[in-house]
Amino acid sequence: MGRLTTQNLHFSREGRTILRDLAFEHEPGRVLTILGPSGSGKTTLLWLLAGLLKPDHGSVGFSDGDADHLGFVFQDGGLWDHLGVRGHLDVVLRGRSLTRRDRAARTSRVLWETGLSNLADRRPGQLSGGERQRLALARALVIEPRWLLLDEPTSQLDGPSRHELVELLDEQLKRTRAGVILATHQVDLATRLSDRIAILLDGRIAQIDTPANVYERPGNLAIARLLGPAFEMQIGDETQILRPHQLRFEPVPSGPFTVRACHFAGGHWHAVVADGSTNATVATGAEIPLNTTGRIHVQGKERGGSRDTIRSPSDFPWKVP
Repeated sequence: MGRLTTQNLHFSREGRTILRDLAFEHEPGRVLTILGPSGSGKTTLLWLLAGLLKPDHGSVGFSDGDADHLGFVFQDGGLWDHLGVRGHLDVVLRGRSLTRRDRAARTSRVLWETGLSNLADRRPGQLSGGERQRLALARALVIEPRWLLLDEPTSQLDGPSRHELVELLDEQLKRTRAGVILATHQVDLATRLSDRIAILLDGRIAQIDTPANVYERPGNLAIARLLGPAFEMQIGDETQILRPHQLRFEPVPSGPFTVRACHFAGGHWHAVVADGSTNATVATGAEIPLNTTGRIHVQGKERGGSRDTIRSPSDFPWKVP
């Protein structure tokens, strides 16, 4: 199988530029997540890749005719009310070089893999939200696609239904040999499922890298904040982007920082501290009482070495509050 390549992709609507000069490549067997805020153009990009929209200029290229083997999971499912679950899978297999027995066997296998075997005769109106999204995924997988596009597959779910669908996605995306492009604004989904993340901001891909590198070495503060709380500090001639886990709060009477809020963040606590002009979020192992005063320290690396050091922000001005 070949590669997906986009070059100078540009798209506008009603005089507003949505995507500009996008260029990237992706290969089969790996997951690329397009991560960006709502309205950043993620869905538009998927529709351009699928050929459902035409760019103003630029190109989308699938080598080896792979565009004929493309599965799409729409944000709202895009299901057909008049067909049952099994019918959704059977109808997309018709016209392909498969016997009726082969279609039935493949349909039954995918229904089992997606947990829909017991719901095969139900119609979409008889399914829960999570079951409808499972059906949308099963319909895309049953054609054994070379490329699989998923548009915000869990955005309309919460609680156990979302958790179950994430588990299913993790399992199926590891199993498929397709090249997967997932569009989402949900950070946990992007970091869990992706081999690479492409950050989409202001109509452009601002950074594309592994989840760990995007989190730990973001290109700028806007990218960093898409993946969680982040702060920018000017330390000498160097600007550093820091996360809450890199800050430590030391209670000290009459210290310059005061705890304004503290909430549980799953396995640890996040304390919001302020010194009158600056707010910062600090990860801590236990709840800190409100109005506690103290200092915050920054954990970093000494230049020219690997020894961890503690630096005090009182020595360095904050560049961005």
